[in-house]
Amino acid sequence: SGKMSLWDCIQEAMDGNEMSAQRGREAQDLFNRLRADYEGRVGPDAASAQAADDVKKIMAARAGQKRREMTLRLRAAQRNTSQLAAHKTLTGKSNPADALRIFIEGDENSAITGIVPLSKSLKGFYHAELDNVLKSFGRNLFGSVRNKAQLARVVDELFGRASGDEVAKELSDAVR
Repeated sequence: SGKMSLWDCIQEAMDGNEMSAQRGREAQDLFNRLRADYEGRVGPDAASAQAADDVKKIMAARAGQKRREMTLRLRAAQRNTSQLAAHKTLTGKSNPADALRIFIEGDENSAITGIVPLSKSLKGFYHAELDNVLKSFGRNLFGSVRNKAQLARVVDELFGRASGDEVAKELSDAVR
């Protein structure tokens, strides 16, 4: 047919250096997966149209998320640089080595956030979150998956398909 699919448009954009190869392949792979999934429910043309629509939304959301993450990283780097430069010892002297030690190990008497304590705190948080997920969706004594319907909604949310279930959306956002 004379119609150009989204996959072809993405390829053309990559060939013309209008889109990075990594982002283009990511979008093409997503398009292929969604189209294959939709073809089981609707015809090939409708599946391609729905997949194209969903890919555009998902890729735009991912780009926005990447921009937010980059902005947060830059702000954190600026804050850390400022705190390290402003650090003074208890005697009021500037000591870059002491500031760096605190930045790594942490010190409850300093405004500088330590990497090691932060890492331990995040590890505890994520272990608790993972434990909650396993309790919700792990297998029971008989080997059956708990909450299959809820798990299906979480998977839908992970792949950009709104399930209408706020808990599933929150769980999928936590995974990302």
